[in-house]
Amino acid sequence: MTTSPSTVSTIGEAMVVLLPEGQLPVAKAREYRTGVGGAEFNVASSLARLGVPTHWISRLGDDGFGDYILETARHDGVLTDAVERDDHRPTGLYVKETVVSADGDRRPRMHYYRSESAASQLGADTLRHEATRAAITASAIVHTSGITPALSDSTALLVGGLGDALPETPS
Repeated sequence: MTTSPSTVSTIGEAMVVLLPEGQLPVAKAREYRTGVGGAEFNVASSLARLGVPTHWISRLGDDGFGDYILETARHDGVLTDAVERDDHRPTGLYVKETVVSADGDRRPRMHYYRSESAASQLGADTLRHEATRAAITASAIVHTSGITPALSDSTALLVGGLGDALPETPS
């Protein structure tokens, strides 16, 4: 028997990641590669590439980084109707560099630039938006992580109100 995959929604941020070429320390790097990262985005992107219908609920700055993230999400097959754009706050970003410890081990070090980002302003009102309600209602699974409520007071309210926004399931 063949079954179709259940629809999933993820709620949380995505950021542009800058990766120094040659795994150089930031202080020595002159060129960077770009990518997209963020726990909930990574889940949405991975599921969509596997053929699972996946909505991503988030907020991006109305800037080039936000455009890049949306283009990447859509290329991966992520449903982005519930992604809001914010013309007052930027899209978050982070730098992932490789550092060498005293014992010679190479380890990643992250530098986050997300304070006051568009995604940090997701809030309880996000759950009232038509596209968000439609995505959640269509989903058998709604995924978020502990990162989302830690971003700001408003994202904590968003996650706190999520239970009330979920459709009732038969007992």
